[in-house]
Amino acid sequence: MAYSQVRGETHDARIHILKNLMVDPTIIDLWDDGSDMVIASYKSGAKVLFYLIELPISTHELQKTFRENTQKNLHTIFLCWADMLLPRHGAWYIPDPWMKSLLALQTGCLYGYDSHNKGVSLFPVYFDPQTNRSEHYIRWGTQLRFSDIRWETRHTNGQYLQGSYKTAYFKPVQNTASRSTPLPEAHHLTTEFRLLDLTSSATLIDVREAYRQKARLYHPDHNSAPEATEKMQAINAAYQNILKYFES
Repeated sequence: MAYSQVRGETHDARIHILKNLMVDPTIIDLWDDGSDMVIASYKSGAKVLFYLIELPISTHELQKTFRENTQKNLHTIFLCWADMLLPRHGAWYIPDPWMKSLLALQTGCLYGYDSHNKGVSLFPVYFDPQTNRSEHYIRWGTQLRFSDIRWETRHTNGQYLQGSYKTAYFKPVQNTASRSTPLPEAHHLTTEFRLLDLTSSATLIDVREAYRQKARLYHPDHNSAPEATEKMQAINAAYQNILKYFES
């Protein structure tokens, strides 16, 4: 089913987080719920909750989560499935309300994760404001290191989120990756590219954006048509084959 693809991405990301945190000498305890949350307890006494999300979250739910976790002395960091939730590198984008709320608490960026054959990528997605237009310029950063996790209490008085909350974030890095270099034409993947409405010269960024649009259209949470599940299965298979080509 299409939903298994979503769960698979999050499962891979959660395992990736656990493996990295297990070798951190500053961590004394780990807990995970087997689904979308991991809590790391540090020697300093701080506790960080890594919260993986696959679908847009309401600003009300965001505020409720931050408020409840702050009361439990948990520093919260949200990690978003990039293919489904985040705008692509180089795009111009007006942040959604839930994005604006997280941007106010996470050093001006969101954190995305992607699962692929070579493992899991975890990277910052920067929303650079512009003085002459309402859209923000999107930059995808490089792989994040769990040794760069930081935490503090931050105050925000934004339009959608107000109050003081315990939050966690990755120490900002300077380098960013374009992730936009096209690869040679993939003639043997004509069917897969056509299924995602792509030309054979599409970049990896184009592929991820196309998959995200298709997933939003045929995801079982949004489409109850009898043929939607079968369509989504075909899209998932095509997407995985194209990713293998890009990663080879």
